[in-house]
Amino acid sequence: MIKLPKGIRIPNGNEYPNGYVVEGFQYKIKNASRWSYVARISIDADKFWSIFDELSNKLLIRGKARGMIGFKEEQPEVGKQKKVQDILSDLSNYRYELLNDGYIEFGITDYNKKSFCQIYVNNYKTIMVFGNKIETLLEIMLNNGIDEIKDLKVINDFPVVSEALCEEDGLHYTQVIEEIKEKICKE
Repeated sequence: MIKLPKGIRIPNGNEYPNGYVVEGFQYKIKNASRWSYVARISIDADKFWSIFDELSNKLLIRGKARGMIGFKEEQPEVGKQKKVQDILSDLSNYRYELLNDGYIEFGITDYNKKSFCQIYVNNYKTIMVFGNKIETLLEIMLNNGIDEIKDLKVINDFPVVSEALCEEDGLHYTQVIEEIKEKICKE
């Protein structure tokens, strides 16, 4: 079973899924005009940030992108174009909250008239990737020992509860979202 972030839990009793949530990924080839595949990735919480960082650095090849931050199931705020490393640095300052709070969604995206690449993390911490270089994604997954699973079940395929991270010394999700918006949206 995968180690989940603190704000995500397996359902209790009658909520429990009829199956297992495991680490893995699946993808589908698409014939969209600006992207050629969509993938979803289920990763153990202990590996999460390094995989997110590697995906961002290797898939966003133009070196510039836009950060994304928002409240679960709402349209995220998309920041101004910045260097990928600057966005990752801005997000990394809140790594613990981003990974563990079940109310926060975030990501990084790059797009123009010809191409679209996005690495987006929903509130259940499943990573969705839209991109053009499937070979790069496959290489990242292989190098990190993450198997392709054709019938992958991620945590949000089951009845699940996402909760706000409520720790005495921790930041509230609204503060995290507002602070990240301030960082990714300024010039």
